[in-house]
Amino acid sequence: MRTGPALGAALLLGAGVAQAADIPLEAFARQPEFNDVVISPDGRHVAVSVPDGNQTNLAVIRLADKKVTAAIQSGRDTHVADIYWANDQRVIIAMADSAGPLDQPSFTGEFNAVDADGRHMSYLFGWRPRRSMAEFAAQEATVGFGTFVSDLKDDPDHVMIASVHPREAWTQTGRSTLYKVNVETSATRVVARAPITGWSGFVVDDQGKLHFTIGSDEQTLATRTFRFLPGSDEWKEVGSGKLGAEIVPLRITADGSRIYVRARNDQGRLCLATLDPDSGATRMVNCHNEVDVGLVVFSTDGNTPLAAYYHPGRIEASWITPEHPEAVALRRFAASFPGQIARPTSRTRDGSLMTILVYSDRNPGDFYLYDTKEGKAEYLFSVRSWIDPEQMAERRPIRYETRDGATIHGYLTLPRGVAAEQLPLIVHPHGGPFGVRDAWGWTADPQAMASRGYAVLQVNFRGSGGYGHQHHEAARGQWGGMMIDDITDGVRWAIEQRIADPERICIYGGSYGGYASLMSAVREPDLYKCTVGYVGVYDIPLWMRDTDVSDRESGRNYMRQYVGNDPEELRRQSPIHHLDRLKAAVFLVHGKHDIRVPYNQATQLRKALKARDYPFEWRVEADEGHGFYRLDARVGLYEQLFAFFDKHIGAAD
Repeated sequence: MRTGPALGAALLLGAGVAQAADIPLEAFARQPEFNDVVISPDGRHVAVSVPDGNQTNLAVIRLADKKVTAAIQSGRDTHVADIYWANDQRVIIAMADSAGPLDQPSFTGEFNAVDADGRHMSYLFGWRPRRSMAEFAAQEATVGFGTFVSDLKDDPDHVMIASVHPREAWTQTGRSTLYKVNVETSATRVVARAPITGWSGFVVDDQGKLHFTIGSDEQTLATRTFRFLPGSDEWKEVGSGKLGAEIVPLRITADGSRIYVRARNDQGRLCLATLDPDSGATRMVNCHNEVDVGLVVFSTDGNTPLAAYYHPGRIEASWITPEHPEAVALRRFAASFPGQIARPTSRTRDGSLMTILVYSDRNPGDFYLYDTKEGKAEYLFSVRSWIDPEQMAERRPIRYETRDGATIHGYLTLPRGVAAEQLPLIVHPHGGPFGVRDAWGWTADPQAMASRGYAVLQVNFRGSGGYGHQHHEAARGQWGGMMIDDITDGVRWAIEQRIADPERICIYGGSYGGYASLMSAVREPDLYKCTVGYVGVYDIPLWMRDTDVSDRESGRNYMRQYVGNDPEELRRQSPIHHLDRLKAAVFLVHGKHDIRVPYNQATQLRKALKARDYPFEWRVEADEGHGFYRLDARVGLYEQLFAFFDKHIGAAD
């Protein structure tokens, strides 16, 4: 267990260090103990989200004695996605569901509320009637799918939630409505309606005064921002409304003097900027020359941006107002954790206490309670307390140039105690793929592979998020083209650097990464000795017809624009139609309950391989979905996966 001394003193971790190969696979397969920690406005409690198998639950802990005062079970495939404190005692829980652990949880549009002592649990807002949970399924929809807007710091009895009626949400025909919701009675009052159809968010100040709405053009998929004109019910569009020119409001300062936004600069990268509400002009405040701005931390009073976080390789904090007392306190805290990132997750009403997550490529994360006045930190919990950072592998940021001159960023995870030369390499493309990226930090799969002697290459090919508009948009319609080329060029780079043994390379990914693994193997048959498709897409037209993404018009439009709309081209980019080029050993993994990438993707590829008498390995879990939740299923996959890799490329000595 980590300790929390006065800052400036050395922080000592556990002593004895085992060899990485001694770490049981269960250590990597286990889910985290905690996802998030949010402190109450008065600093007396923290609310925490606690993963438990295929669900994420809520616990409230009294800080004085660390006693659990509330424990709320969410239910199968249901997750506590976000936590908000409406006041010192009332916790608001945003709920989500998912098709599996490789799927990003999707908000259900529902909110529950509970007191810090576990009493007065209520269904605050959503698409079901306010009856008992058992009765919900049989009832018709009432209010709609909600998204949280504001906890209204100056009004402890209300929060603000935006909503679209359920029938209109699926068809994209309705407009979002902003509601003021009583946190005790669930009573609602309409504040405003958005000017465009589809999903929209709203931006209000701490008093609840409406300033902006942000929505998406359902045809172009561009973000559009409108300003609510004071003294009227009219909206005025801010910016051009064109794709790549979006302006996203972040914060209206408490004194009303400035509006901080995310806006793109001339190079297409998102920056922290200020907005002139009358002219719509933006002024860049803080930018990075390679990547988009990420988290922006403001002062407790909301008037001053303290820091902006960027993610070119390792995460960097750009201190905008380093002399501000709160920035000084945060910098002092961060200085006690060299080589790690200290990210504030919540703070009290007066800013005297903060919860901060400290993490790195070797440390999955530790939560601390930080007294900003005294400069003292108290250790609270670890994300994965059983992981010893001293046993973990380095996740080294890399960059290389592609065949057409683009710069691609990525990560190389190297086994401990082995020279980075002529290593067996596992290429591990991420899922998504658009707007998603591999990031610096502790990640289970690369660490597990490195612990067994493999180097792991992950690249943020074009289409990945965080590297600017051009990097994202260049990959439209390029699932099996440019994106695969970028992965291949990364492997060639690793070979040229003598990091990878060219005779011992495999590729393994999930979701789009499963597609990329099979497509790479058919496009580059002499490069890979084995390929693993984990809940992957292998027949794009079939997938576009059957996936749950196609249930919504917005989803169908997204697939047409980003995956493609030409049947012949989609067939050409489907690996199932190029098995005559395949030379690598094949391992297919799927869950029968997958709705994001349905199980028939795996069975159709299995049928095609059998028709060619092509050998393959197979693993299916009957009660899993888009990725495996159960610990035994995850451990079993790791065991079969590493036996497969050992057989075909062997581990480093």
